[in-house]
Amino acid sequence: MRDWEATAGSPLPLGINFIASQQAWNFALYSKHASAVTLHPYHENDIQNLLYTYRLKPLPNKSGRVWQCRIASTIGDNALYNAYQVDGPFDLERGHRFDFLRQTELL
Repeated sequence: MRDWEATAGSPLPLGINFIASQQAWNFALYSKHASAVTLHPYHENDIQNLLYTYRLKPLPNKSGRVWQCRIASTIGDNALYNAYQVDGPFDLERGHRFDFLRQTELL
C-alpha cells in the first residue's frame, strides 16, 4: 500500500482516466450533495481484497461539486475495478438516499 501516492487531481474529465506520462490514475466524481467520498480500488482479478483506501479531503480534493484525486502506483496501466463510498444527507422527501450507517449494516 505504501507505493501509492495521492495528489489533488483534476476535476476534468469526469470518470477514471489513466495518465500514461505520469503513470497515475485520475478520479473525478460529480456529486451535488456528497459530504465525503472514499475511493476503494481493487484489481480486476481480485475484487475481494482492496488495493488501497483513500478518503478524499474537501481541500484539496474537491472543486465545486466534483471530488477528485490522482493516485500514482506501481500497478502501471493494469485495469482496476473501483468502488466509491459516498456519504451525504438521508432525506427521502428531497430525494437524498445517502446513509452510510444503513449501508454498513447491509454489508
